[in-house]
Amino acid sequence: MRRSAASVAEAIAIAEEGKLSGEWDLFRGQTNANWLVTSSAERLSDTGREQALERFKRFIGWAETVDAMKGYFANPDSLWAIAQHYSLQTNFIDFSTDPRVAAFFACDTKAEPNHDQRAAIICLNSDDFLKFWKQIGPAMLKGVPETSYPHLIRIDVDNLWRLQRQKGCFLWNPVHGIERFYDFDRITFPYLKNDPAIPKREEIYPVHQSELEKLLTQFFMNEQMLEGDEIIATMKIPVFKIEVPVDHYDVKSWWPAGISTTSDWVEANSWGTRQIVHSDNALPGTRIELDSSQSFEQCSEALVLILSPTFIDANRTLTLDIRAKTAGDFPPDCEKLFVCVRRLWNGMRTLPYSAYEIETALKKTLELFSVARRGTNSRDVFGGDGLYVEMGSNADGRGAYSRGTVTKKALIDAHNPAFLHAARADLEASNPGFRNMTDITLAPAFLQRLGRPWERFTFSGLKKLMAEELIPTQIAWRVETDEANLRTVIYFSPTEFKVFGLA
Repeated sequence: MRRSAASVAEAIAIAEEGKLSGEWDLFRGQTNANWLVTSSAERLSDTGREQALERFKRFIGWAETVDAMKGYFANPDSLWAIAQHYSLQTNFIDFSTDPRVAAFFACDTKAEPNHDQRAAIICLNSDDFLKFWKQIGPAMLKGVPETSYPHLIRIDVDNLWRLQRQKGCFLWNPVHGIERFYDFDRITFPYLKNDPAIPKREEIYPVHQSELEKLLTQFFMNEQMLEGDEIIATMKIPVFKIEVPVDHYDVKSWWPAGISTTSDWVEANSWGTRQIVHSDNALPGTRIELDSSQSFEQCSEALVLILSPTFIDANRTLTLDIRAKTAGDFPPDCEKLFVCVRRLWNGMRTLPYSAYEIETALKKTLELFSVARRGTNSRDVFGGDGLYVEMGSNADGRGAYSRGTVTKKALIDAHNPAFLHAARADLEASNPGFRNMTDITLAPAFLQRLGRPWERFTFSGLKKLMAEELIPTQIAWRVETDEANLRTVIYFSPTEFKVFGLA
């Protein structure tokens, strides 16, 4: 059945009236009313489906290595839902209980519409759908177990804010060309991008990161690096690679006696707690209103005044919603600054940092953002006193990583004294001239002596280094737009990375 509407607003009204009467309860938006309802996996070629399955297997393999992801294995549909919402091709088809969300997706595309193109809100009565397959399925799908019939999956995945904001559920569809068997109702209307009747994009795709989404940046960085390797391979460009054994990153690779972690690393146990927060309880967040007519410097100064330890303690359970007091656009650099502030706030507020440590990181980030804005390279931010470092979350040093800059003194102050003693002894054994050099002078050489973070640093020292230098330099030079931000790895916790100093 098709119904015609003259506008997006009218289409939404028809869908909402049908929902109220019980005619429909699920909705889906499609930018072309003539398109059939299909899953992303169904639209792939045979080769594409094989590649999609391999990518999903990589996702599962990655999730198995991340402690905070293990809770999702209790319900495999959770993993499929996460994959679906982050553009992995699956047999899931997105639906929503909200017609407005469907209208958003019916109008959400970068492509220009064809002349006279009509979009559609697909409407479904779930009871009728399930009854149909229960009655007709045995005859149509002979030999196929009932558990493999098309069915609806309603699931609230912990910390999957996209699914929660979109009020989503899924039609799991293994049947090719499902509309040969079952007709979906359609409300069609003239396609129009950016119609005022539809929700704003940030309502559908939160600009804030949940605990889950922070983790997912690591997987997608792994994928980007894999794609890059494949491109290089097709270009047949000779690339020199150094394969480093996993145990080479341990301090015993150069100091056989090993180094014991300092006693304060027991505190690390409290940093791995998995927090579950529903988007309704975190978004849109605590509102901060700034004057959009102010300069970048004035906006930055205003944020420093607002984000005090008192404010942090009172609001750290929520995200930050930075807006203009009145109509008007902020200077372009301000928008990027707000992205940085949001990313830092979401990264630190859920961890056991003190309000003072969060304030310190925010102030330093605002200060360094101005330096980055002037085009100063992250390697040169601290001049001759700076050391460029890299951090990796995989024990073998491959895959997802982030980078930052530290000062020599701060790096040395954060070290485990036993590590410094061993590194100095090892260096002096090969070069007696090092005996008269200070630890700070030897900082670059110490950095080349590999060791796990828990071997190299005291926990308190690393935490201080994170708040004062590592987090601010990561944020100021690596965070760009909201969209890119969600795929950029930033390490906020002293327990997040397993390799330090790859550079």
